[in-house]
Amino acid sequence: MVFLTRHWQVVGHKGDVAHLKDKTEIGPSLEALLADVSAIPLAVLQDFSASYSLSIKDRLGWMEGRETLKEGDTVYALFGVFGVRPGANYGEKRDNTEHRLIEAIDRKQ
Repeated sequence: MVFLTRHWQVVGHKGDVAHLKDKTEIGPSLEALLADVSAIPLAVLQDFSASYSLSIKDRLGWMEGRETLKEGDTVYALFGVFGVRPGANYGEKRDNTEHRLIEAIDRKQ
């Protein structure tokens, strides 16, 4: 993944770049910075399957302090983290979205 400014200037990247011939075009690795800022462990950023051993509480914590334009979007982001698809219902309140997420997680276990 390559991170760009709104003016299309390369800031840096996340992910394996060993296969690339010219690594200068993708900038420096931002993985350690992303882990620090997001509180998501570096091992998870490098290999998402590492998140499967983490508790539900730990993974839910990744959204703490996040701000989005729409109220339920922080919860919608967690659907993929938990591998559930309870369906989007844009416009519903955050509490309802969280409730549907928790129900979907419980059904999956």
